[in-house]
Amino acid sequence: MNWVRLIEQRLVEPVLSVSRPLFRSEVAYYETVMRIRAILRRYREVPATASVSSSLSKFDFLKTYINVEHDIMEYGCGSLGLGSHLIGFLQDGNYVGCDISKAAIRQAHIEIADQHIEHKQPKLFYLQELYELLNKLENRTFDSVVVSSVFTHVSLSLAADILDCLSKVLKSGGQILVDFSVPLSGESHNKNNVDYYFSSDDIHSLLNNAWNYEVLDKRNTGSSYYESVLYRLTSNI
Repeated sequence: MNWVRLIEQRLVEPVLSVSRPLFRSEVAYYETVMRIRAILRRYREVPATASVSSSLSKFDFLKTYINVEHDIMEYGCGSLGLGSHLIGFLQDGNYVGCDISKAAIRQAHIEIADQHIEHKQPKLFYLQELYELLNKLENRTFDSVVVSSVFTHVSLSLAADILDCLSKVLKSGGQILVDFSVPLSGESHNKNNVDYYFSSDDIHSLLNNAWNYEVLDKRNTGSSYYESVLYRLTSNI
């Protein structure tokens, strides 16, 4: 077995499996995971993502719904697994990424340097609280907001708050491209107090009041537990 993978099993996976209340907050939980992954990145020859091929596949699909002239924000950019592809695709200065993890943002800057895409002038920032988003952006608005692999880690009520906040940074006619982890059982539940899986019915209830939406893609994740479902949202207000 690859020794880096062995370390991941000993360090990362136990963190992912513990009960989140052991941490002071969801932010502390996520920050711990990202710090471990940043350390492991130093011993790798590949970008710090769980699956490079998965990120590329997701980007290849998403670019059908965006163009190079779009201003795009990625909410929950992590260490740019998906973001590095978006940065390379978009015109210079058109990508903004934010994350609640300082470790993730530090690693994202390293990825930009390692992949020699500084000339694309991406903007990254750390977001301590959701309400800070509008001030951080200084009235900037976007054609598209991408939310990838975020809502697996937040409650349904917090997902609603995030979407409400993101609606305020969309240009007229703008869109949110967001994925959810949908349980194959058809019932919403929370696994180990860590990961959230929302049924299609609960997702539609979440979106019905404020959003027009359509399902763009359903992906087999290799898990017998859930599938990844990508939605396109546009405001109906």
